[in-house]
Amino acid sequence: LLSRILQIVLDQGARLARPGEFTLRAFLNGRIDLTQAEAVIDLINSKSERGLVMVSKQMQGAFRNEIFGLRQDVMDILAHAEVAIDFPEEGANIFSRKEAANLIKKRLVKPVETLIKAHAGRRIWVDGISTMIVGRVNAGKSSLFNRLLTEQRAIVTPIPGTTRDIIESTVNIDGIPLRLMDTAGLRDVKNEVERAGISFTEKKMTEADFLLVVIDQHRPLNQDDLDIIARSREKKALMVMNKIDLPSKLSHNEKEEISSGFSVVEVSALTGKGLDRLRKTVVECLLTADVELTTPNVAPNLRHRQALMDASEFFKNAAYNTEKDAPLEIVSLELKGGLDALGDIIGETTGEEVLDSIFSQFCLGK
Repeated sequence: LLSRILQIVLDQGARLARPGEFTLRAFLNGRIDLTQAEAVIDLINSKSERGLVMVSKQMQGAFRNEIFGLRQDVMDILAHAEVAIDFPEEGANIFSRKEAANLIKKRLVKPVETLIKAHAGRRIWVDGISTMIVGRVNAGKSSLFNRLLTEQRAIVTPIPGTTRDIIESTVNIDGIPLRLMDTAGLRDVKNEVERAGISFTEKKMTEADFLLVVIDQHRPLNQDDLDIIARSREKKALMVMNKIDLPSKLSHNEKEEISSGFSVVEVSALTGKGLDRLRKTVVECLLTADVELTTPNVAPNLRHRQALMDASEFFKNAAYNTEKDAPLEIVSLELKGGLDALGDIIGETTGEEVLDSIFSQFCLGK
């Protein structure tokens, strides 16, 4: 019935809303700025309660207010520089080089750097900590993945190479959101499809925030195990000795040697034994890792971060040129560049292609 009603309405000339169209209209009509518009999709995709709080503040205008304040500071300093350019005989009185350089560093560079650092907090609480389960084939990665999710998401069979593509889902452990990824077992293969899956796993491994390195203690170590362990030493990782429900084929010395430098938890993904200890150790590892778990008041996304980095570069150049007695026209140009970069964040100077990219991520309507 609903489909029929919808079809009648469409036949009369109506059309389906485009992705993000309602939010886009609110932005174009000045009801919200671009950071608030982006917060709508972030609210839908947020991976934790803390992330929801951060994004809610952004929807209420917290991030916009930060950028507005920075832009006002830029314009205040820029106004003095422009007056000094127009009245060069009074330039020293209007625009003190030393004071201006310190002012740019204090009121522009430092606050922008603080906002850039806040991106790390957003990446964790809104996007989730990228966590990969890695290991050789048939080590029990998919079984562990299913156990941590408490549902059957990955196919588990005794056939080597069953998992060929990365399967991803989000799990919260003590409030910390993990974007958990089950991966293809790493080994030398001739099968082109499986090899593609392994290559993708290796690439994602370098990008992950955290690794769960699964070792099948019921089988002797092989070169695949050693290669995976060596790669994992470069990352924040936790070693998971799996299949403790079966007799161990690893000697005490072997276990000590391969686990050196890792936190280690013994589990049985089949029976669930040791899973509570694993969850607790994951949290302990993350709390002691070089991972920013504080909750910032603002949540800059990757686009915002890039614009902030551009602004920071402009402001640093402005401060440097001010100190080195460069022509004020150059200082003014750098300040205007930073002003435009900040304008990109709130939509003041954002191009149409960027807007299309942002709103294409929305569901129909919204």
